[in-house]
Amino acid sequence: QIEAAQNRRGVWSLDDFYPDADLAIAAIKFWGEKEAVYLINRGSEPLELANGWVLMDASAWKSKKEGRNPAHALSFAEFFGPSCVLPPGGELIIYSGPGIPVKMNGTVTGCGTKKVEAYWTRRKVWDNDSDTAYLLGPDGNLYFMYSYPPFRER
Repeated sequence: QIEAAQNRRGVWSLDDFYPDADLAIAAIKFWGEKEAVYLINRGSEPLELANGWVLMDASAWKSKKEGRNPAHALSFAEFFGPSCVLPPGGELIIYSGPGIPVKMNGTVTGCGTKKVEAYWTRRKVWDNDSDTAYLLGPDGNLYFMYSYPPFRER
């Protein structure tokens, strides 16, 4: 699935999967004690992660729309600042859940390499039955959306 998303093949070439988005959510592991969101740089240029991207779940999106402070929202500017570059073809894995080692919580490894790993929070973020991940671009607008199970109406 991640390789198909990187190469914009299959359903990843359809308009519903934001074919023009260079930073894309390719998969979410939402079960178990260690959740993971897999994002990829499908573009030809490095991406500065600390430039104001925001990742949030459906409950945070709803809170944002209602003008409330979202609980499950990750501000890349704060988390990856002052700089963390994801090269073309690179993969960013954002971990959450109680399975994250305490000493890793709030840390980032691999900036500038093909595999950046971020240990966001020891709380569970992603619902086991279904959820949607929203990625807002540096301009604050919706840049990418990923739902599971796939093709479920939100």
